Amino acid sequence: MAVQKLDAIDGMNQRQNRHFFTSYPEMNEVLNRFAAEADADEIWISAEVQELKENRSGNQLCQIVGMALDTAKRNCIETTPPRGRYIRIRCRDMQEQTLIKIQYSCEDRMLREFDKAIVKMRDLIESVGGYLKLQLDGDTGSIKIAIPDN
Repeated sequence: MAVQKLDAIDGMNQRQNRHFFTSYPEMNEVLNRFAAEADADEIWISAEVQELKENRSGNQLCQIVGMALDTAKRNCIETTPPRGRYIRIRCRDMQEQTLIKIQYSCEDRMLREFDKAIVKMRDLIESVGGYLKLQLDGDTGSIKIAIPDN
């Protein structure tokens, strides 16, 4: 018996009109606006964001997540044909930090670490005592962010 593999478009078609909910209303707005934009750009997204909550960085956390998602979306669109586009968002609270990992399809081996948007995001993360790591592994790009909770 053959197992059918869903590609990104088929997965997206099964997940339209979804909403993400965290305990942080402003973050919900960021995530749900991004989900609508991703659907319009034919990007399949999945998210585990239940643990994402407001911390001492306040609205800066929303800005950081928004910038990271925009960076992932831009790279995904520029490097991957529509049927292969995806973005995975994972958030965890661990050791008094908010950890955010965003993985995205990236068929181009070039990572633009000195892009103005990435430099601005790095500066904002460092201003709240956080850490940013950008990485490419095969055809997957990753943005890893750690923000202290206190």
